[in-house]
Amino acid sequence: YLARNMGSLFAKGEFLLFVDDDGIPDEGFIDAHLKEHRERSIVVSRGVYYSTNIADNPQHYNIGNKVKPAHTILEGNAFYKAQAFYKAGGWGDYILFGHGGKELSYRLLEIYPDKEMQIYVPGSRLEHEYYRGDSHKAEKKMKQQVSFRLLDSMHPNFYDVLDNWPSEFSNSTKRKLTVLPDTLDQNKEYFVHFCRNHVYAQVLSDMIEEVNRLTDQQHWLFVDQSTWNAGPNGYSIDASKNPNTVFFNNADYFELGKVQQIALQPEVKAVFMHGLFRPWEYQLLNNLGEKKHVGWMIWGGDLYTPIKSGRKDEFPSEKISSVHTSFIGDRELFEKNYSEKPMYDFTYAYPGLYGDIKVSKGIKREKRIIVGNSGDESNNHIEILEQLSRKKDIRKYKITIPAA
Repeated sequence: YLARNMGSLFAKGEFLLFVDDDGIPDEGFIDAHLKEHRERSIVVSRGVYYSTNIADNPQHYNIGNKVKPAHTILEGNAFYKAQAFYKAGGWGDYILFGHGGKELSYRLLEIYPDKEMQIYVPGSRLEHEYYRGDSHKAEKKMKQQVSFRLLDSMHPNFYDVLDNWPSEFSNSTKRKLTVLPDTLDQNKEYFVHFCRNHVYAQVLSDMIEEVNRLTDQQHWLFVDQSTWNAGPNGYSIDASKNPNTVFFNNADYFELGKVQQIALQPEVKAVFMHGLFRPWEYQLLNNLGEKKHVGWMIWGGDLYTPIKSGRKDEFPSEKISSVHTSFIGDRELFEKNYSEKPMYDFTYAYPGLYGDIKVSKGIKREKRIIVGNSGDESNNHIEILEQLSRKKDIRKYKITIPAA
Protein backbone atom coordinates (compact mmCIF):
# COMPACT_ATOMS: atom_id res chain seq x y z
CA TYR A 1 0.00 0.00 0.00
CA LEU A 2 2.93 2.35 0.62
CA ALA A 3 4.10 1.87 -2.97
CA ARG A 4 0.60 2.62 -4.26
CA ASN A 5 0.42 5.82 -2.22
CA MET A 6 3.82 6.91 -3.49
CA GLY A 7 2.68 6.33 -7.06
CA SER A 8 -0.52 8.29 -6.50
CA LEU A 9 1.52 11.34 -5.44
CA PHE A 10 2.95 11.57 -8.96
CA ALA A 11 -0.41 11.10 -10.72
CA LYS A 12 -2.06 14.14 -12.28
CA GLY A 13 -5.23 12.63 -13.72
CA GLU A 14 -8.87 12.87 -12.79
CA PHE A 15 -8.97 9.17 -11.90
CA LEU A 16 -6.62 6.63 -10.31
CA LEU A 17 -6.60 3.00 -11.49
CA PHE A 18 -4.77 0.45 -9.37
CA VAL A 19 -3.80 -2.89 -10.99
CA ASP A 20 -2.00 -5.88 -9.48
CA ASP A 21 1.45 -6.47 -10.95
CA ASP A 22 0.62 -10.13 -11.63
CA GLY A 23 -2.70 -9.45 -13.38
CA ILE A 24 -3.51 -9.36 -17.10
CA PRO A 25 -6.31 -6.94 -18.10
CA ASP A 26 -8.98 -7.98 -20.60
CA GLU A 27 -10.00 -5.73 -23.48
CA GLY A 28 -12.25 -2.90 -22.29
CA PHE A 29 -10.71 -3.08 -18.80
CA ILE A 30 -10.46 0.71 -18.37
CA ASP A 31 -13.47 1.72 -20.49
CA ALA A 32 -15.90 -0.25 -18.29
CA HIS A 33 -14.82 1.74 -15.22
CA LEU A 34 -14.69 5.05 -17.02
CA LYS A 35 -18.20 4.65 -18.43
CA GLU A 36 -19.73 4.24 -14.96
CA HIS A 37 -17.78 7.15 -13.51
CA ARG A 38 -18.90 9.40 -16.35
CA GLU A 39 -22.54 8.44 -15.95
CA ARG A 40 -22.94 8.02 -12.19
CA SER A 41 -22.27 9.98 -9.03
CA ILE A 42 -19.68 7.54 -7.60
CA VAL A 43 -16.25 7.68 -5.99
CA VAL A 44 -14.89 4.19 -6.68
CA SER A 45 -15.61 1.12 -8.80
CA ARG A 46 -14.15 -2.36 -8.42
CA GLY A 47 -14.02 -4.90 -11.18
CA VAL A 48 -13.71 -8.67 -11.60
CA TYR A 49 -10.85 -11.13 -11.10
CA TYR A 50 -10.76 -14.55 -12.72
CA SER A 51 -8.17 -17.32 -12.89
CA THR A 52 -7.53 -19.90 -15.60
CA ASN A 53 -8.79 -22.59 -13.22
CA ILE A 54 -12.40 -21.67 -12.49
CA ALA A 55 -12.46 -23.95 -9.44
CA ASP A 56 -9.84 -21.75 -7.77
CA ASN A 57 -11.91 -18.57 -8.11
CA PRO A 58 -13.13 -17.42 -4.67
CA GLN A 59 -16.63 -15.99 -4.40
CA HIS A 60 -15.52 -12.36 -4.05
CA TYR A 61 -13.69 -12.46 -7.41
CA ASN A 62 -16.96 -12.19 -9.34
CA ILE A 63 -20.21 -11.13 -7.64
CA GLY A 64 -22.54 -11.07 -10.62
CA ASN A 65 -23.26 -9.81 -14.11
CA LYS A 66 -24.74 -6.41 -13.33
CA VAL A 67 -23.53 -3.12 -11.87
CA LYS A 68 -24.44 -2.78 -8.18
CA PRO A 69 -23.24 -1.24 -4.91
CA ALA A 70 -20.17 -2.93 -3.41
CA HIS A 71 -17.19 -2.08 -1.24
CA THR A 72 -13.73 -2.48 -2.77
CA ILE A 73 -12.64 -5.97 -1.79
CA LEU A 74 -10.36 -6.26 -4.87
CA GLU A 75 -7.59 -3.68 -4.70
CA GLY A 76 -5.89 -4.81 -7.93
CA ASN A 77 -8.83 -3.77 -10.10
CA ALA A 78 -9.96 -0.57 -8.39
CA PHE A 79 -10.78 2.71 -10.12
CA TYR A 80 -10.99 5.78 -7.85
CA LYS A 81 -12.03 9.35 -8.42
CA ALA A 82 -8.72 11.00 -7.56
CA GLN A 83 -10.18 13.80 -5.47
CA ALA A 84 -12.08 11.34 -3.28
CA PHE A 85 -9.02 9.09 -2.92
CA TYR A 86 -6.82 11.96 -1.74
CA LYS A 87 -9.54 13.35 0.52
CA ALA A 88 -9.82 9.99 2.30
CA GLY A 89 -6.05 9.86 2.82
CA GLY A 90 -5.27 7.19 0.24
CA TRP A 91 -4.40 3.61 1.06
CA GLY A 92 -3.82 2.68 4.69
CA ASP A 93 -0.09 2.05 4.40
CA TYR A 94 -0.05 0.94 8.05
CA ILE A 95 -1.57 -2.30 6.66
CA LEU A 96 1.11 -4.75 5.59
CA PHE A 97 -1.06 -7.10 3.54
CA GLY A 98 -4.74 -7.54 2.71
CA HIS A 99 -8.07 -5.81 3.44
CA GLY A 100 -6.76 -2.40 2.34
CA GLY A 101 -9.58 -1.92 -0.14
CA LYS A 102 -12.18 -2.64 2.52
CA GLU A 103 -10.50 -0.23 4.92
CA LEU A 104 -10.40 2.53 2.31
CA SER A 105 -14.10 1.90 1.58
CA TYR A 106 -14.77 2.33 5.30
CA ARG A 107 -12.96 5.68 5.39
CA LEU A 108 -14.65 6.88 2.20
CA LEU A 109 -17.99 6.32 3.93
CA GLU A 110 -17.04 8.90 6.54
CA ILE A 111 -16.84 11.49 3.73
CA TYR A 112 -19.42 10.09 1.32
CA PRO A 113 -21.95 8.23 3.51
CA ASP A 114 -24.01 6.95 0.58
CA LYS A 115 -22.92 3.34 0.01
CA GLU A 116 -24.27 3.48 -3.55
CA MET A 117 -21.34 5.74 -4.45
CA GLN A 118 -19.05 2.67 -4.28
CA ILE A 119 -19.91 0.09 -6.91
CA TYR A 120 -19.07 -3.18 -8.66
CA VAL A 121 -18.43 -3.13 -12.43
CA PRO A 122 -18.58 -6.60 -14.06
CA GLY A 123 -17.33 -5.33 -17.42
CA SER A 124 -13.78 -4.70 -16.15
CA ARG A 125 -12.01 -8.06 -15.93
CA LEU A 126 -8.49 -8.96 -14.81
CA GLU A 127 -6.92 -12.41 -15.14
CA HIS A 128 -5.32 -13.13 -11.78
CA GLU A 129 -4.35 -16.33 -9.99
CA TYR A 130 -5.61 -16.49 -6.39
CA TYR A 131 -2.94 -18.92 -5.17
CA ARG A 132 0.42 -19.95 -6.57
CA GLY A 133 0.86 -23.23 -4.74
CA ASP A 134 0.17 -24.39 -1.18
CA SER A 135 2.96 -22.38 0.48
CA HIS A 136 1.71 -19.18 -1.14
CA LYS A 137 -1.83 -19.98 0.02
CA ALA A 138 -0.72 -20.48 3.66
CA GLU A 139 1.40 -17.33 3.67
CA LYS A 140 -1.42 -15.26 2.16
CA LYS A 141 -3.96 -16.39 4.74
CA MET A 142 -1.59 -15.71 7.62
CA LYS A 143 -0.92 -12.12 6.46
CA GLN A 144 -4.63 -11.50 5.96
CA GLN A 145 -5.35 -12.64 9.52
CA VAL A 146 -2.82 -10.10 10.85
CA SER A 147 -4.56 -7.33 8.88
CA PHE A 148 -7.94 -8.57 10.08
CA ARG A 149 -6.91 -8.18 13.74
CA LEU A 150 -5.35 -4.75 13.11
CA LEU A 151 -8.45 -3.31 11.41
CA ASP A 152 -10.80 -4.88 13.94
CA SER A 153 -8.91 -3.05 16.70
CA MET A 154 -8.77 0.25 14.78
CA HIS A 155 -12.44 0.29 13.77
CA PRO A 156 -14.70 -1.50 16.30
CA ASN A 157 -17.65 -1.63 13.88
CA PHE A 158 -15.52 -2.27 10.80
CA TYR A 159 -17.00 -5.56 9.70
CA ASP A 160 -20.54 -4.69 10.78
CA VAL A 161 -20.47 -1.75 8.36
CA LEU A 162 -19.03 -3.79 5.49
CA ASP A 163 -21.36 -6.75 6.05
CA ASN A 164 -24.41 -4.49 5.72
CA TRP A 165 -23.63 -3.15 2.26
CA PRO A 166 -26.68 -3.01 -0.07
CA SER A 167 -26.66 -5.61 -2.84
CA GLU A 168 -28.96 -3.59 -5.12
CA PHE A 169 -29.49 0.06 -5.95
CA SER A 170 -32.44 1.51 -4.06
CA ASN A 171 -35.61 2.55 -5.88
CA SER A 172 -34.71 6.17 -5.17
CA THR A 173 -31.17 5.79 -6.49
CA LYS A 174 -29.57 8.96 -7.81
CA ARG A 175 -30.18 9.68 -11.44
CA LYS A 176 -27.05 9.60 -13.52
CA LEU A 177 -25.20 12.89 -13.68
CA THR A 178 -25.35 13.26 -17.42
CA VAL A 179 -25.19 15.93 -20.08
CA LEU A 180 -27.90 17.15 -22.40
CA PRO A 181 -28.83 14.59 -25.07
CA ASP A 182 -26.38 14.31 -27.95
CA THR A 183 -29.14 15.11 -30.44
CA LEU A 184 -31.07 18.23 -29.49
CA ASP A 185 -34.50 19.15 -30.78
CA GLN A 186 -33.99 22.46 -32.59
CA ASN A 187 -37.64 23.36 -31.98
CA LYS A 188 -37.12 23.40 -28.21
CA GLU A 189 -35.49 25.90 -25.88
CA TYR A 190 -33.26 24.50 -23.11
CA PHE A 191 -33.02 25.85 -19.55
CA VAL A 192 -31.04 24.79 -16.46
CA HIS A 193 -32.09 25.23 -12.81
CA PHE A 194 -29.99 24.85 -9.65
CA CYS A 195 -31.57 24.21 -6.26
CA ARG A 196 -30.71 22.82 -2.84
CA ASN A 197 -32.27 19.66 -1.46
CA HIS A 198 -35.32 21.33 0.06
CA VAL A 199 -39.08 20.99 0.22
CA TYR A 200 -39.38 23.50 -2.63
CA ALA A 201 -37.16 21.33 -4.80
CA GLN A 202 -39.96 18.76 -4.87
CA VAL A 203 -42.57 21.08 -6.31
CA LEU A 204 -39.97 22.58 -8.63
CA SER A 205 -39.07 19.12 -9.93
CA ASP A 206 -42.76 18.26 -10.47
CA MET A 207 -43.45 21.62 -12.11
CA ILE A 208 -40.50 21.27 -14.49
CA GLU A 209 -41.75 17.89 -15.72
CA GLU A 210 -45.18 19.42 -16.36
CA VAL A 211 -43.68 22.33 -18.30
CA ASN A 212 -41.56 19.93 -20.36
CA ARG A 213 -44.64 17.88 -21.15
CA LEU A 214 -46.92 20.76 -22.12
CA THR A 215 -44.58 23.16 -23.91
CA ASP A 216 -41.73 23.26 -26.41
CA GLN A 217 -39.32 24.18 -23.62
CA GLN A 218 -36.93 21.66 -22.06
CA HIS A 219 -35.90 22.31 -18.44
CA TRP A 220 -33.27 20.47 -16.38
CA LEU A 221 -33.13 20.66 -12.58
CA PHE A 222 -29.86 19.96 -10.74
CA VAL A 223 -30.40 19.35 -7.01
CA ASP A 224 -27.44 19.50 -4.63
CA GLN A 225 -27.62 16.34 -2.52
CA SER A 226 -25.26 17.46 0.25
CA THR A 227 -27.16 20.37 1.79
CA TRP A 228 -29.56 20.64 4.71
CA ASN A 229 -33.10 19.26 4.88
CA ALA A 230 -31.93 15.97 3.41
CA GLY A 231 -33.83 12.83 4.29
CA PRO A 232 -32.41 9.67 5.91
CA ASN A 233 -31.00 8.46 2.58
CA GLY A 234 -29.42 11.79 1.76
CA TYR A 235 -32.40 13.14 -0.16
CA SER A 236 -35.69 14.69 0.80
CA ILE A 237 -37.38 14.70 -2.59
CA ASP A 238 -38.65 11.92 -4.80
CA ALA A 239 -37.60 12.43 -8.40
CA SER A 240 -38.05 8.82 -9.47
CA LYS A 241 -40.72 9.86 -11.99
CA ASN A 242 -39.00 13.06 -13.08
CA PRO A 243 -36.27 12.18 -15.60
CA ASN A 244 -35.05 15.77 -15.95
CA THR A 245 -34.15 16.08 -12.26
CA VAL A 246 -30.52 15.17 -11.56
CA PHE A 247 -28.71 15.00 -8.21
CA PHE A 248 -25.13 16.18 -7.75
CA ASN A 249 -22.72 16.80 -4.89
CA ASN A 250 -21.34 20.34 -4.70
CA ALA A 251 -18.50 19.11 -2.48
CA ASP A 252 -17.23 17.02 -5.37
CA TYR A 253 -15.07 19.23 -7.59
CA PHE A 254 -15.68 17.00 -10.62
CA GLU A 255 -19.47 17.03 -10.27
CA LEU A 256 -19.68 20.78 -9.68
CA GLY A 257 -17.55 21.31 -12.79
CA LYS A 258 -19.73 18.88 -14.73
CA VAL A 259 -23.01 20.70 -14.01
CA GLN A 260 -21.32 24.01 -14.83
CA GLN A 261 -20.19 22.54 -18.15
CA ILE A 262 -23.76 21.47 -18.90
CA ALA A 263 -25.11 24.94 -18.11
CA LEU A 264 -22.55 26.52 -20.46
CA GLN A 265 -23.58 24.49 -23.50
CA PRO A 266 -24.67 26.81 -26.32
CA GLU A 267 -28.13 25.26 -26.52
CA VAL A 268 -28.95 26.44 -22.98
CA LYS A 269 -30.84 29.73 -23.22
CA ALA A 270 -30.83 30.65 -19.52
CA VAL A 271 -29.82 29.44 -16.06
CA PHE A 272 -31.90 29.91 -12.90
CA MET A 273 -30.49 29.95 -9.37
CA HIS A 274 -33.13 29.03 -6.79
CA GLY A 275 -31.67 30.77 -3.78
CA LEU A 276 -28.16 32.19 -3.33
CA PHE A 277 -26.89 31.18 0.11
CA ARG A 278 -23.91 28.85 -0.18
CA PRO A 279 -20.38 29.33 -1.58
CA TRP A 280 -21.04 26.82 -4.38
CA GLU A 281 -24.04 28.87 -5.52
CA TYR A 282 -21.91 32.02 -5.56
CA GLN A 283 -19.23 30.12 -7.48
CA LEU A 284 -21.69 29.03 -10.17
CA LEU A 285 -23.09 32.55 -10.43
CA ASN A 286 -19.62 34.03 -10.86
CA ASN A 287 -18.62 31.47 -13.47
CA LEU A 288 -21.86 31.55 -15.45
CA GLY A 289 -22.91 35.17 -15.10
CA GLU A 290 -20.74 36.61 -17.86
CA LYS A 291 -21.60 33.84 -20.34
CA LYS A 292 -25.29 33.12 -19.73
CA HIS A 293 -28.47 34.86 -18.73
CA VAL A 294 -28.70 33.97 -15.02
CA GLY A 295 -32.00 34.53 -13.25
CA TRP A 296 -32.18 34.63 -9.44
CA MET A 297 -35.26 33.28 -7.65
CA ILE A 298 -35.10 35.20 -4.35
CA TRP A 299 -35.85 33.12 -1.26
CA GLY A 300 -35.57 35.89 1.34
CA GLY A 301 -32.55 35.48 3.57
CA ASP A 302 -30.27 35.32 0.54
CA LEU A 303 -31.33 38.92 -0.22
CA TYR A 304 -31.58 40.30 3.34
CA THR A 305 -28.56 38.74 5.07
CA PRO A 306 -25.76 40.33 2.95
CA ILE A 307 -27.43 43.73 3.28
CA LYS A 308 -28.14 43.42 7.01
CA SER A 309 -24.64 42.14 7.82
CA GLY A 310 -22.88 44.86 5.85
CA ARG A 311 -21.51 42.40 3.30
CA LYS A 312 -23.49 43.41 0.25
CA ASP A 313 -20.26 44.36 -1.54
CA GLU A 314 -19.38 40.65 -1.52
CA PHE A 315 -22.63 39.76 -3.25
CA PRO A 316 -22.01 39.31 -7.03
CA SER A 317 -25.12 41.22 -8.09
CA GLU A 318 -23.48 42.33 -11.35
CA LYS A 319 -23.53 38.71 -12.54
CA ILE A 320 -27.33 38.51 -12.16
CA SER A 321 -29.29 39.09 -15.36
CA SER A 322 -32.84 39.07 -13.94
CA VAL A 323 -34.61 38.92 -10.56
CA HIS A 324 -37.60 36.67 -9.94
CA THR A 325 -39.94 37.29 -7.00
CA SER A 326 -43.60 38.14 -6.46
CA PHE A 327 -42.84 40.48 -3.53
CA ILE A 328 -42.68 44.17 -4.38
CA GLY A 329 -40.65 44.87 -1.23
CA ASP A 330 -37.95 42.45 -2.33
CA ARG A 331 -37.74 44.11 -5.72
CA GLU A 332 -37.44 47.56 -4.17
CA LEU A 333 -34.81 46.40 -1.70
CA PHE A 334 -32.71 44.86 -4.46
CA GLU A 335 -32.83 47.99 -6.64
CA LYS A 336 -32.09 50.25 -3.67
CA ASN A 337 -28.95 48.34 -2.69
CA TYR A 338 -27.72 47.10 -6.05
CA SER A 339 -29.05 48.15 -9.45
CA GLU A 340 -32.06 47.92 -11.73
CA LYS A 341 -32.63 44.52 -13.32
CA PRO A 342 -35.49 43.00 -15.30
CA MET A 343 -38.05 41.77 -12.74
CA TYR A 344 -40.38 38.78 -13.13
CA ASP A 345 -43.07 37.24 -10.94
CA PHE A 346 -42.27 33.83 -9.51
CA THR A 347 -43.52 31.70 -6.63
CA TYR A 348 -43.40 28.03 -5.69
CA ALA A 349 -46.93 26.72 -6.17
CA TYR A 350 -46.70 23.96 -3.60
CA PRO A 351 -50.02 22.04 -3.46
CA GLY A 352 -51.20 21.28 0.04
CA LEU A 353 -48.24 22.96 1.75
CA TYR A 354 -50.55 25.09 3.90
CA GLY A 355 -53.37 22.57 4.24
CA ASP A 356 -57.00 23.18 3.41
CA ILE A 357 -57.36 26.95 3.83
CA LYS A 358 -60.89 28.31 3.80
CA VAL A 359 -61.32 31.49 1.79
CA SER A 360 -63.64 34.15 3.20
CA LYS A 361 -66.17 35.35 0.66
CA GLY A 362 -66.83 38.64 2.41
CA ILE A 363 -64.55 41.63 2.77
CA LYS A 364 -63.52 41.92 6.39
CA ARG A 365 -61.33 44.72 7.58
CA GLU A 366 -59.13 43.87 10.52
CA LYS A 367 -55.96 45.08 12.13
CA ARG A 368 -53.23 42.58 11.44
CA ILE A 369 -49.45 42.57 11.85
CA ILE A 370 -47.38 40.07 9.88
CA VAL A 371 -44.07 39.28 11.56
CA GLY A 372 -41.35 38.07 9.19
CA ASN A 373 -41.77 36.17 5.92
CA SER A 374 -40.70 32.68 7.00
CA GLY A 375 -39.65 30.57 9.98
CA ASP A 376 -36.00 31.49 9.52
CA GLU A 377 -34.31 33.02 12.57
CA SER A 378 -33.04 35.92 10.48
CA ASN A 379 -36.58 37.37 10.77
CA ASN A 380 -35.86 38.16 14.46
CA HIS A 381 -39.33 37.07 15.54
CA ILE A 382 -38.60 37.15 19.30
CA GLU A 383 -37.20 40.69 19.28
CA ILE A 384 -40.12 41.97 17.20
CA LEU A 385 -42.75 40.30 19.40
CA GLU A 386 -41.09 41.72 22.53
CA GLN A 387 -41.26 45.21 21.03
CA LEU A 388 -44.89 44.76 20.00
CA SER A 389 -45.84 43.53 23.48
CA ARG A 390 -44.96 46.97 24.86
CA LYS A 391 -47.54 48.72 22.67
CA LYS A 392 -50.64 49.71 24.62
CA ASP A 393 -53.12 48.85 21.86
CA ILE A 394 -51.43 45.63 20.72
CA ARG A 395 -54.42 43.47 21.74
CA LYS A 396 -56.48 45.18 19.06
CA TYR A 397 -54.29 43.56 16.40
CA LYS A 398 -54.04 40.02 15.13
CA ILE A 399 -50.47 38.80 14.73
CA THR A 400 -49.52 36.38 11.98
CA ILE A 401 -46.13 34.63 11.74
CA PRO A 402 -45.64 32.82 8.41
CA ALA A 403 -43.86 29.55 9.20
CA ALA A 404 -42.71 28.87 5.65
